Amino acid sequence: FAKAAATIRERSLRVSPDGRGPPGTRAEIPTGAPDASDFVGQLRMGRTLLDKGDVDGSVVYLERAKALFPEYAGNDSPRWFLARIHKDRGALPRAADELRVLTNANENHYQAHIDLAEVLQALGDDPGAASLLERSIYISPYDVGVHTRLATLYAKTGNRAGAVRERRSVVALAPVDRAEALYQLALAHHEAGNPTAARAEVLRALEEAPNFEQAQSLLLTVRGARAPSPPRPPR
Repeated sequence: FAKAAATIRERSLRVSPDGRGPPGTRAEIPTGAPDASDFVGQLRMGRTLLDKGDVDGSVVYLERAKALFPEYAGNDSPRWFLARIHKDRGALPRAADELRVLTNANENHYQAHIDLAEVLQALGDDPGAASLLERSIYISPYDVGVHTRLATLYAKTGNRAGAVRERRSVVALAPVDRAEALYQLALAHHEAGNPTAARAEVLRALEEAPNFEQAQSLLLTVRGARAPSPPRPPR
């Protein structure tokens, strides 16, 4: 059985008769439709038709390529292009299905993780979206936008410690609007029940932008939270 499976795999991965490259090459397709058992040809034809705007035709070839080699999870996997098509068409559950398989098999496909997080959030799965964004940070940790999105999701789902961590990451990455980043970090501390840290960060925000009204309001709120309760009058 193993030998037969290897034979089938070798056949599905063979280079087209014109000798052109490996899966995902951008060379023009040979004249005529590719052989039905040619993974390379099917994938190339699907990509070429997609580039030309023939989305329906592209889906036919991409689905054939996926069927020939369903385990293939390279950055140019048929599942990647099918997911993009389904997402553009608003078929979010189908896009999520393709992206789940792809990200489970290829933990380094950064954009697939980002897209799946976006799709899951649109489907109402905020915890799932947060999990994908966290995985994406292990692939590329320097995207301020991803840390910001993750902080927002953590705050929404009640993960206060996670929100603080991600807001710290945003500040550490030297964002363009440093005052806003510090304010958001202060707010995260405040929501996590740490008024001392919140006060320290909001003061840093006000050093950057003294007229920052939201930061001024937060400082008043934090000071009120820290103020000792007045003694009760004697009865």
